[in-house]
Amino acid sequence: MADVKSFNIERKRWYRGRGGDGSALLRDDGQMCCLGFYALARGLTPDQIENVADPSEVAGDGLTRWPAWMMEDLDRRVQSAYTEALIDVNDDPGLNERERESAIRKMFASNGVRVRFTE
Repeated sequence: MADVKSFNIERKRWYRGRGGDGSALLRDDGQMCCLGFYALARGLTPDQIENVADPSEVAGDGLTRWPAWMMEDLDRRVQSAYTEALIDVNDDPGLNERERESAIRKMFASNGVRVRFTE
């Protein structure tokens, strides 16, 4: 699979800042966490990520579509510290939008991925 060097997060569909309860890669209402947008950019389908809480829970071959920096141990479905940090920042109700977007940009950039936030 080709490496994804950039992707967009659409603010209108971005589920963030409400804590972990109810968050998912893709929710029933069409909203996604930051990793849901990245999942689609990496070629996962909406069916593969719908109502999936985090990357380690993706079924079948979808699990292998995540880059190595996101999974500490693919066989045991253990996510990396980067993935856990992205989830925490995405869901943290204590961050304002500027802080959240900046932190997400920096974490992805440190792994060679550019994030654009769009309306």
